[in-house]
Amino acid sequence: MSAVAYAVYLIGSQTIIGRLGAKRYTALAMLAATGGVYLHYGLSNPRFDLLEQPAAVYGYGLALGIFSAILPSFLTSEEIARIGAAHTAIIGATGPIATLLMAWFLLGEAITALQLFGTILMLHGVHQASSSPAR
Repeated sequence: MSAVAYAVYLIGSQTIIGRLGAKRYTALAMLAATGGVYLHYGLSNPRFDLLEQPAAVYGYGLALGIFSAILPSFLTSEEIARIGAAHTAIIGATGPIATLLMAWFLLGEAITALQLFGTILMLHGVHQASSSPAR
């Protein structure tokens, strides 16, 4: 389901980014997402204890938010504006492969036959998508 939602986001956002610009589009999308997160948190946790964590949690949360959410969101929107949604999706498809290789190289995790099969399947899909004629 998340893959379908991401595909709709990539394809649908190209037109809107063309009209609003990448920075404005990303800021509005992140504002809407923040509202949704706060709404969910408020409904699922009536005792608003968000500010009762140790200071280190807020520091880690800030770093995680900047480097894992804000920066990638703005970069993805700029990428869609510059090279289009189709090429952005092709480049994004290599992310799981990079994660697999970094887990093996940096963490010493074993790569299974199923992961190798998935990698080959992903590379084949990227190759097919990138070598198909433009429509």
